[in-house]
Amino acid sequence: MKNEKYIYHIVDKDLANLALNQGSYEAESLALEGFIHLSYKEQILMVANSFYKGVSNLLLFQIEQDKVGPSLKVEFVAEVDQSFPHIYGAIDTTLVVKTIDFPHNSDGVFCLPSEVE
Repeated sequence: MKNEKYIYHIVDKDLANLALNQGSYEAESLALEGFIHLSYKEQILMVANSFYKGVSNLLLFQIEQDKVGPSLKVEFVAEVDQSFPHIYGAIDTTLVVKTIDFPHNSDGVFCLPSEVE
């Protein structure tokens, strides 16, 4: 596990608000791949600009990685030659320390919000 306090998940605001009200969040990837994709701070922009360029209505879940428990696994992704955090199971939204608005620029490209630690 990387020695960083927080890990991040990019999520649609409407899904995030629903999850926060229900107390649990399940990304589509959980059903398809068995886990939820997350990123370390330095990986957020690569993921956002590769998979979400031009997508509006997004925010980041900031999660304290030490509190996740055994469902958190850091796994190597050969296609990008990096290791990423994955949560195997739903995210208990009490683990979400902060939600951070994540708008893109007018050209659809994302910049890292200043609130990201």
